[in-house]
Amino acid sequence: MGIDYDKYDDLPKAYHGQQRHEMLRFIPENAKIILDIGCGEGGFGELIKRQRDAEVWGIELFPKAAEKTLTKLDRIFVGNIEKDQFEMPEQYFDCIVFNDVLEHLYYPWEVLKRVKKLLKKNGYVMESIPNIRYYEQIKKYILKGDWDYENSGLMDRTHIRFFTANSMRKMFEQCEYRDIIIEGIKYVKFPWKLNVFNKLLGNRLDDMRHIQFACLAKKN
Repeated sequence: MGIDYDKYDDLPKAYHGQQRHEMLRFIPENAKIILDIGCGEGGFGELIKRQRDAEVWGIELFPKAAEKTLTKLDRIFVGNIEKDQFEMPEQYFDCIVFNDVLEHLYYPWEVLKRVKKLLKKNGYVMESIPNIRYYEQIKKYILKGDWDYENSGLMDRTHIRFFTANSMRKMFEQCEYRDIIIEGIKYVKFPWKLNVFNKLLGNRLDDMRHIQFACLAKKN
């Protein structure tokens, strides 16, 4: 099944319009040339340029979203990162961003391997990835037996791959990245009973507090 480009107008604004302020701190301080893959309408790239005075390129699947980046980013390419070829200089970028993108790909491992050639020596990839072990979602599985897809969020019906913190780390290790940092974002408090149970387990359920993780990994 191909991508329906006319669906852009039907998608929630969160798909394309967010600036993702919470992800800015994960961009390395010395990163001055950045590629934002799945950049949407360019909100995050615009934020980076305003805060860091950086050069930001983008790749976006939806042409209508890409049009809105023209006054925000330095360069924009339209296409599918898994299928299309883009003429870009090798070893040019300090950091490549995938904000809520890898879970939409059939083979995110192959994409992570392929973009290495675009990174400078010791360049980084930075991502936000939904956590399928999120506490509220697990409650739906266990208590209600539900696995219901939605128009957006953790159970977005366009998600192809699902990750936990452990499987995220394994993915980067398999793709031969190093110095991997995985940090939870969008924290939720446990009910007191689950909090006690978690402590008895040596806090092994801590990862379930987060609906998403921010990931940063260095080119090996």
